[in-house]
Amino acid sequence: MRLALAAALLALASPAMAQVNWNSNQVGRFTYHNGTDSNGGQWTGTSNQVGRFRYDNFTGPNGQSMNCTSNQIGRQTYTNCN
Repeated sequence: MRLALAAALLALASPAMAQVNWNSNQVGRFTYHNGTDSNGGQWTGTSNQVGRFRYDNFTGPNGQSMNCTSNQIGRQTYTNCN
């Protein structure tokens, strides 16, 4: 589930960012991600869950970054990325 969410979040950032060779490793409450986008750029990131909030932070090639916060209220999840 976390891997799918991370991949989906990166896909939202740019149409050219389809993921290739994506890996995730969970250590405690943190999940560490790394992968390659469709242009060969390397991405790394972390995800963690704090209560009903989920934080995803990714860094890519050329200083690109994406930070998302998700908040689950009932059955709905609201995500804000910048």
